[in-house]
Amino acid sequence: MITGLTDLQIVNGGQTTASILSARKKDRLSLKGVSIQMKLTRVLPEQAQGLIPRIAEFANTQNKVAAADFFANHPFHRRMEEISRRLLTPAKAGQRIQSKWFYERSRGQYQNERLYLSRSEQTAFESEYPPSQLLGKTDLAKYAHTWDEKPHWVSLGAQKNFTRFAGRFSSRSAEVTEAEHWEKISPEFGDGYFRTMVAVALVWKKMEEIVDAGRGSWYEGGYRANIVTYTVAKLFHDVRKAGGEIDLERIWTRHEAGAEIASRLEQLAPSVQASILLPPPGVRNVGEWSKKDECWKSIAALHLPWDGSVRSIAVSKSRFAEKKTEDRKQGQVDDSINLQRQLLDLTMSGYWTALHAWSRTTSHLAPPDMALVLRASTPQGFIKITQPKDQKKLALLKKTAEDEGFRHLAR
Repeated sequence: MITGLTDLQIVNGGQTTASILSARKKDRLSLKGVSIQMKLTRVLPEQAQGLIPRIAEFANTQNKVAAADFFANHPFHRRMEEISRRLLTPAKAGQRIQSKWFYERSRGQYQNERLYLSRSEQTAFESEYPPSQLLGKTDLAKYAHTWDEKPHWVSLGAQKNFTRFAGRFSSRSAEVTEAEHWEKISPEFGDGYFRTMVAVALVWKKMEEIVDAGRGSWYEGGYRANIVTYTVAKLFHDVRKAGGEIDLERIWTRHEAGAEIASRLEQLAPSVQASILLPPPGVRNVGEWSKKDECWKSIAALHLPWDGSVRSIAVSKSRFAEKKTEDRKQGQVDDSINLQRQLLDLTMSGYWTALHAWSRTTSHLAPPDMALVLRASTPQGFIKITQPKDQKKLALLKKTAEDEGFRHLAR
């Protein structure tokens, strides 16, 4: 008998599940006597990141599954989702309610959250998470690569661009596991990174407005996404070339791109469009030209004088580096707190008590490790484990014990 499930995912059978729910909830039909054949795969937590995407890929031969869907369970996306559900936007004058950005880790998550809400509950949900503040995985990937001055990658299309983005989270050494790689880089992707991506999103959305407003004047129609990513990337490039960095923290605080940035984007856009639409001799396809590194190099090299001062929209590189260091340190603190919370949850579930008993019969743990596990088995003992090295040791002991076959069903 199954008494509990953690992180249940339907790999193939979503339509069937939805039909059953609709029959019971909408049509008020009895499900007595209804049975569905299914295959249940139990995956250990440390195997989930690598195995679940492969199950999803090979179990869905009849429907196309996007590359972005395979990466949805990576700790990075879970982190972004967690931050988005608690991080309030800065308060604006005249507004009593602070909203949040909704990070959509899996396709349709935003609609699913509001699907069965009453009308008043939907209104409250949309006040907290406005539709204009929906941030999807592939959206974040295009914002990140535009910020990194790779608009030619963004021009490859949502899925190919996302695949390249996902690559930065994969270990490139056989000596380093995926979990170890994430542990090393995770402090870089905390609240500060999320605020940065939202700020880039605000600049991107402003650029979309500028392009749409340009119809009938400078905008010739077509290649909208290419013009947007290249123009925003050109803005970041020019500010860096001038010795600064766009003040993204100020954009987050104001929650708008600002008049100065909008003005500069309007200055850049016609020249960027012209460069995209005029590929070099021998290249006929504009779309293919926009995917090439040479296209970005030609646009990055354009010298377009400033009407205003760079300083009005930028911070110094030294200040930017300081802020990045501060964000990383905060990320390390947050990681430490999250680890402590996970370890304490194991204490409360009786995990360490069971591991200690198992180790006594198998002699799996050395005496010092047995003593550490014994201390962790009670809340009173756990709160005395304050050293990060001991907390990391506990996490390692958990992994090695489970590799040796230890299993614990939470009570």
